[in-house]
Order: sequence, then structure tokens, then C-alpha cells
Amino acid sequence: MEPEIEKPWRKDAPNELIVNSILAAIAAIVVQTVVSSGHPRYGMITVLTVFASLILFIASAEQISESIRDASLDAYIRSTGLYNIGVLMLFLALYALFRRYTQLKFTGSALSLLAVLVIWASRWGCDMAFLVFQNEDYQRWRRRLDGEIVDGDISDHCEGIKTVIRRRWNRILCYVRETIAST
Repeated sequence: MEPEIEKPWRKDAPNELIVNSILAAIAAIVVQTVVSSGHPRYGMITVLTVFASLILFIASAEQISESIRDASLDAYIRSTGLYNIGVLMLFLALYALFRRYTQLKFTGSALSLLAVLVIWASRWGCDMAFLVFQNEDYQRWRRRLDGEIVDGDISDHCEGIKTVIRRRWNRILCYVRETIAST
């Protein structure tokens, strides 16, 4: 067994290739839905978004395959960035489908879009910010992916924001519980 296969990113790559393939298939279904829709047709932005998601998932899967074949951590990390943007494009395309078939008013549409963006930002957006802005933990993360033992936790750019949100959410829950208990 070659030592390269034991690296954490090499162990994860086949599973991520499967996830990319599944999401590419979902994106292809959304493409088919958008392209074959009757009147009124989808706008250009929706069509571009849905095609972009499909292309990004295909490109991400290609980068993962390349990373496995060439034992390239850089290709693996590139695939992660493509995947994160692909998820955003797919979420926006699904939002467009949802908006069309539910015929939401402006407020409902805006709240739905905000929910989609918050969900993406809380998970994939944080990962994308970590990849793009490369904080002090980025190189430690790369070394950990490459199989090196790295002490301590590795935090992304969103950890501070998530901590504040969790604290405030817990305060709100405590307040609600206390209010309910006192009535």
C-alpha cells in the first residue's frame, strides 16, 4: 500500500466524488426543469445560475479525480472551492424554482432568499471564506490534510460570528423558557 493513500484528504476524496456526482445529477434535473418549463419562462439569471451549478459540480468532480490521480492536495483544495460555489448556485436555482411555483409576494420572496443565503453562508460560505482569505490556521489545516499531526483546533473565519450567534440564541431561548415558566 502506498503511503500517499493514507493521507486524510486521499481517504475523503472518493466520498466527496460521490457527493459531487449526486449534486451534479440534482443540478442536471434542475437544468431540465428550467429548460423545459412552459410560459412564463425563467429569467436569464436563473438559467445561468442553474447551468453554473452543473458546470461547477462537474469541474469539482474533475478536480477531485485529478487530485487522486496526481496525488495533488492543491487540486483537492480547488475542488472544494468549486464545490462550495456550486452549492450556492444550486441553492439559488432551487430558490428560483420555489419562488416560481409558490408565487410568493415580495416579503416572502425576500425572506426565502435570505434564508437560503444564511444557510449557505453558515456552512459552505464559511468554508469558502477560509479557502479565499486563508487565516492563520490555513497552513495548519493543509498540513493536517496532508497527514501531519497538528495540535489544537483549526477555526475558520466564521467561528467568532457563530459563537456570538449561539450565545444570543441561547439567551433568547432562556428568556422564552423563563417567560413560559412564569405564566
